[in-house]
Amino acid sequence: MALNSANEHRESESSYGRYCEDLNWGVVQRLLGFSEREIDGWPWGLPEFSTDRRHAAGLVNWIWLSEPHRKSFDRHMAERMPKPHHGGIAETLVVCIPSLICEVALIVAEECGPIALP
Repeated sequence: MALNSANEHRESESSYGRYCEDLNWGVVQRLLGFSEREIDGWPWGLPEFSTDRRHAAGLVNWIWLSEPHRKSFDRHMAERMPKPHHGGIAETLVVCIPSLICEVALIVAEECGPIALP
């Protein structure tokens, strides 16, 4: 029984790892507008938006550069945040896990399209 449990745990971790990788690719392609070819040429690899709070914070900063993206992000985060939600971006970055920020970022990409990065 313990062996099955350990195997199931490894499978679960592997599935979560694939899920996070998919989130990272989705954010870079759909929200930031980079092609797979451009990403493959990066010497630093794919940013870990879904697992690294610093990368997620950078993502939120990019979202906040665009008024329509920011409004959409704020609206969708407010639906997912504990009530009452008063702290704005600071509360979002402290309370939310990076993968949740990425999930909302992908919803924003569906609504608003890619961000025009400076």
